[in-house]
Formats: sequence, C-alpha cells, structure tokens
Amino acid sequence: FPSGEKKGPKNDERLKTTDIEDLVIGNYIASVTALFLKIPLTANMEKWIPSFPYADWPTYLLALSQGGKVCFLNEPTAVYRKDFGTSTALRKEKSKLGEINLSILEKLFQDETFQNKNKQLRNGITNFKIGLMASYNKEHKFRKSFHLFLKLVLIHNPVIILKIYLYSLKRTLL
Repeated sequence: FPSGEKKGPKNDERLKTTDIEDLVIGNYIASVTALFLKIPLTANMEKWIPSFPYADWPTYLLALSQGGKVCFLNEPTAVYRKDFGTSTALRKEKSKLGEINLSILEKLFQDETFQNKNKQLRNGITNFKIGLMASYNKEHKFRKSFHLFLKLVLIHNPVIILKIYLYSLKRTLL
C-alpha cells in the first residue's frame, strides 16, 4: 500500500484448473503471474488490442479458445503495489472497467477464431451487461442503466432481468 503496509495472500479457493467458460466471466489472473506458450494474435486482434488499456485478458481468452487450460498455483508468486498503475485508475469508476471488458468480449465475439466459443462469449457479454447495468445504478447513471435494462429485457428472461435491475436500484437508493 502507499503507506508502506504489506498484506499477505488470502486463502484462495479458486479452481485448480480453469477454461474459457470460467475466465470469460471476468479476469482473475494477475498479469505479472501469467505464463503461457506463445500464441500469435489473430489479424483482427492485432488491429484492436492497442486501443484498450490492457491486453492480458483477451490474450488469455485466445489461448483458452485454442483448447488451453489455466492452472492455478495457490501460493504467492509476485507482489503488486496497491493503488498504483493502469487498473487502479480504471477501478475508481467501476462502470468504465465494465465498459472496457464488454467491448473486449464484443470484439472477440466478432473474431472468426472465436466462432467455436460464441456460446461462452455470449454468456460473458450478458454477464458484463448485467454487471454494468448495476454499476450504472450504483454510480447514479440511471439513464444508462435503464437503457441497458431495456436492451437486456428484449433478449433475455424479462422477469430475471427486472429483478436484477430493481435490486440494484434498491441497493443504490437505500
């Protein structure tokens, strides 16, 4: 931490191995700890990856789309400085991070390399849209949240989406 305080690792209960179905929901891999075989980016990815503030998560998803697995070591392998770097600035406004992650998944969904993973990507996109809807409510961006709610209701179970929307609104307003 900026104060000089250090914290050790928590007891982590993550799966020992992960595949694309798990990681498409969100990136839990600290980029400093990742190691994988060299996999060339697709031509489409080479065009759009530089426009995002990070490339680790889409690169991991590419590796997993080729049949790879993520193996998790439940031991400290690196140290991060808390409240420093790209992700810290992004995490200050959770909806911005959600928008970036959603855009990444939508780009991957359009990439031919990921056609065999469309179902998993679609699930991830839905998950991020729902989270983004709740983040907008939490940040009092009610118009954006309602707009996303309307889009989700048209393509998913309206009762479930309405419950999630109202719950996030209730948590914000109480």
